[in-house]
Order: sequence, then C-alpha cells, then structure tokens
Amino acid sequence: MYISTFEEILDLPDDAIKEIMTIVDTVFMAKALTASSEALKEKILKNICEEVAKKMKEDMNQMGPASPIDEFVLYHQMSIKDIINDMHKAPLAEDAGPDEWA
Repeated sequence: MYISTFEEILDLPDDAIKEIMTIVDTVFMAKALTASSEALKEKILKNICEEVAKKMKEDMNQMGPASPIDEFVLYHQMSIKDIINDMHKAPLAEDAGPDEWA
C-alpha cells in the first residue's frame, strides 16, 4: 500500500506497522508523532513491545507537542513516509512484506 501522507499509516494493518517499526528508529518515530493524531500514536504504540512503547511515550512527553507545520517534525514524517513507500517497492522478506499489506 502506497501512502501519500504520514497520517495514512492509520490505514495500514498491524502487521505492516510491526514491520515498519523494525526499521524506523523509535526516537525518530516519536518526533514524527509529536504532531500526529492520538489515533495514530495509539496505533503505533500498540504494535510495539510494552517497554519500547513506554520509552517512546517518555520521549514524546519530553519533546512536547509540536505544530503540524514544524519543519523538523515534517522532515521526520516525510522520511518515514518515504521509508514505508520504499518498503512497498522492495519487500524485505520473501514471504512477508508490504505487498501483502493491501
């Protein structure tokens, strides 16, 4: 599945989120989530282990809320969106990958 905005991660199945989080650094994702909806934050956090989710929540709290037009946040969001779209083009595993997300 191709996504055109960061918030469209909400449309991805849980298996896709889990695979994405094996690639994307949690601090990088935390920064991207500081200007995201609560629904997206919850979707990401429920698809990672409890310990990592706790650390990401701490990171996001420490960073504080950000404006959706914050250039630093937008950079993180666009980078993650590009990673996801690149994963769709070239699956990491032969038997499980983004082609199966759709």
